[in-house]
Amino acid sequence: MGDNFGTKIESISANLLISYGSGCVTELIADWYISWFLTDQSSPSENPKVAEIQIYIQDFLLKLFPQSLNTDLLVTSLFWTSISAWASSTKSIQSEKLIQIVLDTLQRLKEPHLSSGIVTFVWKTLLAKKFEGVMIDLAEKKKTKLGLAKSSKRTESPAKIDQVMELIGALMDILLAVDIDETPQPDITNELSHISNGGARKPSICEIALNQPVANPALIRLHQQLLTCLRLSNSLKIQFSNNSLFDENQTKQFFKSLDRIYQENFVGSKTLSNRYSFISDSLGT
Repeated sequence: MGDNFGTKIESISANLLISYGSGCVTELIADWYISWFLTDQSSPSENPKVAEIQIYIQDFLLKLFPQSLNTDLLVTSLFWTSISAWASSTKSIQSEKLIQIVLDTLQRLKEPHLSSGIVTFVWKTLLAKKFEGVMIDLAEKKKTKLGLAKSSKRTESPAKIDQVMELIGALMDILLAVDIDETPQPDITNELSHISNGGARKPSICEIALNQPVANPALIRLHQQLLTCLRLSNSLKIQFSNNSLFDENQTKQFFKSLDRIYQENFVGSKTLSNRYSFISDSLGT
């Protein structure tokens, strides 16, 4: 796959630029980097062919397409490409390499609008289902241990489950930390922004990010609470049921779009009592 992207990079054509749309250079470079488990900050590869393209990008393409390879745009594309590859990866070694790139590029997302938008988009398209899958996997594991099921139907490895929880925690922290009201939306036009393909130009991942709705802080905090309960349950091996620690209205909000209308309300006495018991069990282990 890396060699294929390398060939495209070394022979960029007008047809290729049109087919990729305005994000062509940014996303093609990101695709190539991730295919070799690299980023723009990686040291030169020991593979001569890979090192040659790294130099070609830095010494030639960066000067030819400075707007397309702007740090904010490139890092956003690297994050999207790496997390997409990680989400579909079934090999533990690849997942380990990719999750490090995902977390590193996540920390490099400095532009508030792009970081908020791409995180919201990632949640909606990839991680909401992953989070729900983790809940199901861990519930199946507990049923098996308790003898309530013959075998676990888990779909993710324990390592991938830990990665999912770490990643979701980092994403939620970013969504609560960014303040897009205090910052004007960035200008992400580049050398290719006016390229069209039959009047229907393909939007770049950065354009998609900027068109995402603003996440509801109440829903972010609610998912953070669920994540905390899940982490405690998994690490301390204590019983946990989201139906007992969250009321019906809260459970209906899980694993859905974060821009939905939702307002935090008082927790009922039964749910509150269950939470106190869960906390006591956590502290007592």
